[in-house]
Amino acid sequence: VHYDPEQSEQREYENKMKEVEKVEEFRRQREKYANNDKGLHHKDTFVERLQFHILRNLEITVENIHITFDDQTTKSYSFQFGLTLNYLKLYTTNEQWEEMESKEEAKIIYKFGEINQLSIYWNSNVQSRLNLTKEQIIDDLKSTNHLNYPKMNYSSYHFP
Repeated sequence: VHYDPEQSEQREYENKMKEVEKVEEFRRQREKYANNDKGLHHKDTFVERLQFHILRNLEITVENIHITFDDQTTKSYSFQFGLTLNYLKLYTTNEQWEEMESKEEAKIIYKFGEINQLSIYWNSNVQSRLNLTKEQIIDDLKSTNHLNYPKMNYSSYHFP
């Protein structure tokens, strides 16, 4: 084997320069990212501030939901299953969980959610609603008939 010390030294030098270039490129990318990150905080547009204000004060209330599925394909054992919900609320609070409208630029946004009387049911051997008129279906869904079947156990749970 023929060993050339100059060529070996040149290869070592080139490898070290490649490593230095990688470190320098990483440093440049990190500085660029840090500068962009600082610029984003100082360049909030009107739309961004509006979106954040809306999110901070967003309140959602959904009431009296009844979603059901009626099976009519099995003639001998037709079934229904569904979900009912009295209400769902989501609103902004302070640190003591008291409802409020947030006006200041806070770093932490407190949201509180309530779910009231959520129930899921499954009834078998029942008359399908699919043969009823649209008005009759709506009236039936608004009623509590789905809770009054024999041997139906409907419990209410309250969580603090």
